[in-house]
Amino acid sequence: MSTLKIDQLKILHGEWSLVIENMKLAPGEIHFIKGASGSGKTTFVRSLLGLENEVELQGVLWGNQSLSAVPLKKRNWGVCLHLDFFLESLRVDEVIGMIFKARGLGSKLGPNLDKILEPILKYWELDQQKKQKIQSLSSGEKLRVQLICALESGSEFLILDEPSRSLDLSLRKKFRQRLKEIIDSQNISCLFVTHFEEDIEDFRDFSEHFVWEIDTQKRRLVKVQG
Repeated sequence: MSTLKIDQLKILHGEWSLVIENMKLAPGEIHFIKGASGSGKTTFVRSLLGLENEVELQGVLWGNQSLSAVPLKKRNWGVCLHLDFFLESLRVDEVIGMIFKARGLGSKLGPNLDKILEPILKYWELDQQKKQKIQSLSSGEKLRVQLICALESGSEFLILDEPSRSLDLSLRKKFRQRLKEIIDSQNISCLFVTHFEEDIEDFRDFSEHFVWEIDTQKRRLVKVQG
C-alpha cells in the first residue's frame, strides 16, 4: 500500500488561500478534516483529485511519485464526493458491478458477482433497490451506492467528503463500523471530511486516527490531535 505525503500544497482562489504542509497519510490510518463551512475542506479534497484548476501538485507524493504524474484512474482511490450522480439511467447493481469490474474484481468474481453483491446490498440496506435505476433513488440511497463503490471495491486509499451527510443515525453507525473493519483488515488509509463530531468520537479507540482543522485566520490546515 502507498502513502500519500503532502510536503506543501498551496490552494489559491483570488484573495482566498489555504496551505497544507507536512501531512502524511500512511496505510492503516484515518485522518479527519474539520472546519467551518466555506473554510476550504471540499476544495482541498477536490485539489487532490485534480478537480480544481491551477492547483500545483508537485509537493504531493503518492508512494514515491509526484501525484501529478499519476493519473486518477491508476491510483486505485475510492471516492465519495458532493457530486450529482452521472449514471442516473443505470440500475444500482449495474453501477456497482461496473465499478467492481473497473477495479479488476469482475474477472476474479466472474458469474459470482451477483452472489457477492447480495450481502453487501443487504448490509447497506439497498437489497430492495437492487434493480432500481439511480434516478429513482433518494439522496441517502444514492450516497450509499457511492459508499459501496468506494469502500467495497478494493480501494487502496479512501477520500470521503462528508459521507454521513444523508444517512440516518443507525446507518451512520453501520457505515463507521464497516469503515473501521475495512481500514483494519485491508490496511488502507482514509481522508475523512466531516461536520459531525460523532464521526470523530467513534474513532477515538482506533489506534491510528488523526484530526486536522482548518485555521481560517492563518489559512492553514493544522493538526489538532494524533
